Amino acid sequence: MKRSAALVALSRDHHHALEAALRLRRAGARDLEAAIAHLQAFWEPRGRRHFEIEERLILPALPQTDPDWREATARVRDEWPDRQYV
Repeated sequence: MKRSAALVALSRDHHHALEAALRLRRAGARDLEAAIAHLQAFWEPRGRRHFEIEERLILPALPQTDPDWREATARVRDEWPDRQYV
């Protein structure tokens, strides 16, 4: 199934976030600072807004009773218990 054009930017953000996480995971003492800088370069212009969109718009739209999404939405809510989900 072809994804909606409205979701392309979010999909790209996921790719960048996963790539930054992989860099951090593989970083050694010599390249840890560069890996952190790479994550920060993604986070401030895009990453923070990406997660705000997911948490405030997408997550509340996914019913907790939907068997396809129940586990994923519960995990997000459990990992961020102080967040306000509308």
